[in-house]
Amino acid sequence: MKYRIGILDDHPVVVKGLQDVLLKHGHQVVWTSNSVTDAMAKSAIQVDIIFSDIQLPDGDGIHYCKEILSVNKHVKVIGFSSFSDGSFIRNMIRNGAVGYLLKESDESLVLESIEKVMAGEQVIDPKIKEVFLETQLGIKKNDVSLTRRESEILKLIADGLSTKEIADRLFLSIKTVEAHRSNLMLKMDAKNMAHLIAVAFDRGLI
Repeated sequence: MKYRIGILDDHPVVVKGLQDVLLKHGHQVVWTSNSVTDAMAKSAIQVDIIFSDIQLPDGDGIHYCKEILSVNKHVKVIGFSSFSDGSFIRNMIRNGAVGYLLKESDESLVLESIEKVMAGEQVIDPKIKEVFLETQLGIKKNDVSLTRRESEILKLIADGLSTKEIADRLFLSIKTVEAHRSNLMLKMDAKNMAHLIAVAFDRGLI
């Protein structure tokens, strides 16, 4: 079967590579988008599957997944990301995604996943399936991998510094600090800053 597909990703090389694979095998790439706002504006365009990145310029694929399914419950969303953190996978699935693949996935896995989700199955990249299962079962507490910058910012948040103070301390823009804070919230499935600090402390990250 051939399907109509949308791609939400702000990395042109990734979009081009995925698009080439899909077109080569007869699928129709109906739209591509590099932002959540633009992708939601295209929500009326009928597609069978959407490949969605996690980190985007104006939001994230996790919340986008929930938003698009609220207006089109029939579309199949597959997370397509370089992040292998269990919290990202769990939150995508919780918000209605039917699959999660790493961007390094080979062509055969992408094509196989399309057929499986359209047949009603859930697909998780084999390289991260163990992480996902451990997270679901609560086996592993330290399933979060932070970058050096995220660790720095997390510690400053715990010290009570504001976004502006952190930006000044690390010579970063406020927008960059906000992006890191958002990623930290997603990675640790935190509801607010107090919860973020509590979760980070519990996991031995601060």
